[in-house]
Amino acid sequence: MGAEAAPAEPRPGDLPIELRAGLDVIALQNADAIGRPIGRALGLPRLIEEWRRYGSTGNDREPLVALGFPADALREIVIHSAPQRIVTLQERPCARLLRPIRVSAIDLPLGLSPRAWRRLGYQRSSSVGLFGAGAMAWAIAERALRLLGRPDLADRCRLGMLRSLKTSSIGRFVAVISVRTYRRVDA
Repeated sequence: MGAEAAPAEPRPGDLPIELRAGLDVIALQNADAIGRPIGRALGLPRLIEEWRRYGSTGNDREPLVALGFPADALREIVIHSAPQRIVTLQERPCARLLRPIRVSAIDLPLGLSPRAWRRLGYQRSSSVGLFGAGAMAWAIAERALRLLGRPDLADRCRLGMLRSLKTSSIGRFVAVISVRTYRRVDA
């Protein structure tokens, strides 16, 4: 009589939408001639497992792909291996503020500061923000409409959220997740 069910374990492939989008961006930006993602991935085991699902063999040396890798550990690896290119998937400060209202979230560490990257001899070459203000507004509207019993309108909001998942250049400052690429600067 009424035994409570244990919460379901996350299934392989279940990730918050912004993390899935981040992995998609990294895979698209770092693919070999036949479309397989390249790079040596380090970071959270769950993200490494997902990265392998994209077809990455993990045998490549470059680029270094840091998937939620702690800043101090990343700094040490960069100092010792000095890769030419590094791709990071990192949480933005805005994510910590939103954590209490998020349905699902994975704690990612904040990345190295721009100043730390310069000291290491790297310059940011690209930055993509994911799940910014627009996507947040659509997601809130979707949740509210589902609670109000309007799944038809909620579905439209879901589409709006998906279309605005990648932020504008200004919107990436309030994004929840960012994918950044750094290149070694010749001194």
